[in-house]
Amino acid sequence: TIENIKAILEVEYNLPIVRQVLSFEGKILDNASRLSSSGVKTNDMLMLHEQRPQIPRAAGGAQQPTPVSRPSGAIGLDMLGNFFNPYQRHMREAEELLQMSTVDPHLRRRISENNASLAAALESNNPQNVAKELAEIHRLKQENEAKKQAAIMRLNSNPLDVEAQREIEEAIQLENIDKNLEQAMEYNPESFGRVVMLYIDCEVNGKPIKAFVDSGAQSTIMSVKCAERYGLMRLIDKRYAGIAKGVGTSKIVGRVHAVDMKIGSNFIPVSITVLENNDMEFLFGLDNLRRHQCILDLKDNVLRIGGDAVPFLAEGDIPMHLRESESGEDPMETDAGASGAKAAGGGGAGGAAGAGGG
Repeated sequence: TIENIKAILEVEYNLPIVRQVLSFEGKILDNASRLSSSGVKTNDMLMLHEQRPQIPRAAGGAQQPTPVSRPSGAIGLDMLGNFFNPYQRHMREAEELLQMSTVDPHLRRRISENNASLAAALESNNPQNVAKELAEIHRLKQENEAKKQAAIMRLNSNPLDVEAQREIEEAIQLENIDKNLEQAMEYNPESFGRVVMLYIDCEVNGKPIKAFVDSGAQSTIMSVKCAERYGLMRLIDKRYAGIAKGVGTSKIVGRVHAVDMKIGSNFIPVSITVLENNDMEFLFGLDNLRRHQCILDLKDNVLRIGGDAVPFLAEGDIPMHLRESESGEDPMETDAGASGAKAAGGGGAGGAAGAGGG
């Protein structure tokens, strides 16, 4: 019934039923009437007006005007001259999003990557601006739904309409993606958080360093600048120069065949491939992880080696320049130069394995 519709509107717009006037095609709808009997069909538009309270009259019979103040947050007037805020329905969600983004900077960064205008609204710290952007997102969603319904109607009238079939397919795919995203945000919100990479405190050549532990990297690598600081340049075998291939390429300067590394109380010899790229200072790769039978214990958040449990560093203990370099390239495969192959005492395959730490 119309009264049921008004009850929903009372919750949505905080407007009492007694002050609501619903009309359809210029005709005021009675509370007891039903939508179907009033001729209202799917996608038809109803007009909602606010019924103003009676204005008291002065003693002389003249109507005494009452000054109307602009409510806080009101940004416009409807057809009857009442102040209203079209974004009011999104204000609560906007305030919650502002609060969440304040305590979680990673959330704000993810929003900026996916929706620049919403990120700008959050930066303004104004709930009104955020609600406006949320309203726009809601409008686009409704627009896509309307397009899908229109395509379905065209397809019903002409089942061979290829364009309508394509639009429906795209709309259904987008709808499935949105549902999948909503389910992930509700039941698996931690998947949207920032993953802290695995770093440990250790020593190389007697000097302390923070090592990025990466079992997905074939080789243990170090940048040229880091090798210079740790006094390893004199030990680099340049016959193992080549190209490291991974998510991109990087020039291999050479290889240090053996250098002392201390992890916990364990002193181990490691081989290090030195790269020209300085994005990653020192990466402890699969070659030495496997050689020294290391265990990545993610339950206890430690690296186990030789009876020691070396804790992985918390995010706050990782220097900022290392956090920024986490997107650097890992050398998954390497091609050694011809001289490196000859130095390995075998064919090209032996040289490649030597440069790659295989």
